[in-house]
Amino acid sequence: MYSTYEPTHESAVVSADFTGQPDLPRPNVGWAVAAVVFFWPLAFSAFTHALSVYPLWASGDHAGAQRAADRTKKLGVISLVVWFVMTVAVFGAYVVLMSWILSNPSNSRRTFASFPLWLHPRIRLSFFLVYNTLLGRC
Repeated sequence: MYSTYEPTHESAVVSADFTGQPDLPRPNVGWAVAAVVFFWPLAFSAFTHALSVYPLWASGDHAGAQRAADRTKKLGVISLVVWFVMTVAVFGAYVVLMSWILSNPSNSRRTFASFPLWLHPRIRLSFFLVYNTLLGRC
């Protein structure tokens, strides 16, 4: 009775809700969370940009929404790089400190030969500081 139209190609199908607007960019909230975990001072700006993506897109500022999403990702990556550089710097400072302690036995009242190295007060203190710094307790 009624014939139905079957398109022959996928591009012939047009959805009813097509408005011609670009898609909503991903707000990259995961990168904002990474900024909280790795370098919290950048997290404030990262979350502000991440949470402004949808309002900008809904108001018609699609380029602004994309810039906010890109900025969120950029801040997350920067926080990860800052954390990595700081971790390498702390480890390097630890190596320098240990080499200084082990090369100058005159810095202590006792010599290093009189007891095991791991019992030396400076070495115990440096292990404590590095351990707690890496865990974020100091």
